[in-house]
Amino acid sequence: MTVLILSKGAAIITRNIFQKVTINIHSIGVLFGKVFFLTQTPRSTNIFEKSRAKVLKLDSEMLKKHRPATRDKLKDEFISVLINRVSQMNTALVRLKAEMEAINHVAMDYQDELDRFLKPGKTMKEIFGGIQSTINTLIR
Repeated sequence: MTVLILSKGAAIITRNIFQKVTINIHSIGVLFGKVFFLTQTPRSTNIFEKSRAKVLKLDSEMLKKHRPATRDKLKDEFISVLINRVSQMNTALVRLKAEMEAINHVAMDYQDELDRFLKPGKTMKEIFGGIQSTINTLIR
């Protein structure tokens, strides 16, 4: 169980399954490994240096040396950060859903015009066929 604190530089965060997609860029003071610390599940993200970086490593041996109250404060801080991230992701998801709905409406409004620009045999309805089901699964 290891937690890292970025003490210098900047770091790029990507998902294991989407390594070319930058999720976030973090700077000094950001904690890494909170979910792993709390749940002991494998990490789902990668961390790469954006600029020369240094991290402070808090491993389980170091954490065991602290009083339980100190460990609990650290755990509570991790939970607070994660709750804030969930809230931010929910807001971003709502915005994404609204944008996807707007794109879908425009595509449907201009379906005939857009069909003329497509390869023969393809229609906007086919291309955007799955967008409504995707929109519906974003927010329930």
